[in-house]
Amino acid sequence: MSFDVSLGTAGSSTVVRLAGENHDVETVRSVLDRAVRQVTRRLVIDVHDTETLPGAAVRCLAFAGQQVPHAAEVVVEGASPALVSQLRLAGLDRSMTIVTLDPNTLTTV
Repeated sequence: MSFDVSLGTAGSSTVVRLAGENHDVETVRSVLDRAVRQVTRRLVIDVHDTETLPGAAVRCLAFAGQQVPHAAEVVVEGASPALVSQLRLAGLDRSMTIVTLDPNTLTTV
């Protein structure tokens, strides 16, 4: 399966959408760098359509989280259980809001 990385806005949020597998880390980093430069209130990283990320892409998320303005929040939305484990292992659950969609309930990590 191929990958897709896109950047957009929704209301006052800057949204980065990661979909598919085998993400090109340079593309992920480049889009996250652009997102960080334009975020004002909230950076949403939509991962509904990806199961896991390469370790280097997780590091890109960590770096982006460090670069957003202090008043902005970072939300990882739609994380699979495997991705939640990756993000927790990297310690990102302490600096970002991670929302996973369970078929029965909405859970915030």
